[in-house]
Amino acid sequence: MYSEDVDLCFKVRQAGCSNWLAPDVAIVHHGGGSTAARKISTFSSVLMLESRWRYFKLNRSVVYAIFFRIAIFLSSVARLMIAFSARLTAPRVSTRYEIWTGTLKTWAARFRWTVGGEGWARRI
Repeated sequence: MYSEDVDLCFKVRQAGCSNWLAPDVAIVHHGGGSTAARKISTFSSVLMLESRWRYFKLNRSVVYAIFFRIAIFLSSVARLMIAFSARLTAPRVSTRYEIWTGTLKTWAARFRWTVGGEGWARRI
């Protein structure tokens, strides 16, 4: 859902053609919306990682994809520690508390993906 355009551009370059950028072009999604429109989207966060993982496995190597997964694991652990400690210090009635709670949910989902806990993403 997120790396297919990168994969297409990569394959176009491999075929000897050029990629062009058209910055004035706009695409309108009729009847739908962007995953970024939601405040907290663990779904899109996990799918983005899964999409990149598949791209790296197909176009780089399995070793490259494993290093990507390890890097996401390490950054998830660090960010979870930061978000959890920040959430503990934020007053429960403030918007900061809600922001840190959302951050915790997102990074927890990313962490679960790195250890294989988000199996539904592989089936999509």
